[in-house]
Amino acid sequence: MVERFSRQNLHRQRTFRVLLEGLSRPGTVLTLPDLPSGPNEGEEFYFLLVAETLLDHEVRYSLPADETETPLGRRVKDICRQGPVPPEEADFLLAPRGTTGGGLSRAKRGLPEYPDQSATVLYGVRRIGDRPKENPSFRLEGPGIAAFVSFPSLDGFDWTELELLLEINRGFPLGVDAFFVDPGGKVLGLPRSTRPVGKEA
Repeated sequence: MVERFSRQNLHRQRTFRVLLEGLSRPGTVLTLPDLPSGPNEGEEFYFLLVAETLLDHEVRYSLPADETETPLGRRVKDICRQGPVPPEEADFLLAPRGTTGGGLSRAKRGLPEYPDQSATVLYGVRRIGDRPKENPSFRLEGPGIAAFVSFPSLDGFDWTELELLLEINRGFPLGVDAFFVDPGGKVLGLPRSTRPVGKEA
């Protein structure tokens, strides 16, 4: 039992390091670590892996209403030992189907004296592609980017949410951090310090 817990804890530490790298290298597609024993099964396996790494009983989260009684919703409730709250009260906005359903516009953006009191949004998408999104609005710059990076293509994602996210983050250091994860274990981060090319924060 102790050995199993230690393996799980080590795996979460490795996952957390990948997530930190994702925020330090915005728009770069990274791969989450596999579990050392057994296959990684289920479409939501990696989404839950990231959620379990980021969440604990001290944070509050929001979840679309139609997800609260799903296996994923019940698992997140067990992790946090409480049910979901409205987006404006949440530390984490969970969007396993690629959209917050409008919740992003209400997400906490921090305070001038405490910008770290902002929310983080976690998107589950069907696929993170290898090719960039063919839209110049999604060429990004900022800390961790040498010149600029083109945001990768995403299947199963509401692209209006990325437009809103980038607009929200023009108020940096206030804003919202984001992660995107797909069923194949690909993940990328988008910190609130990132902005579209040519647009000042």
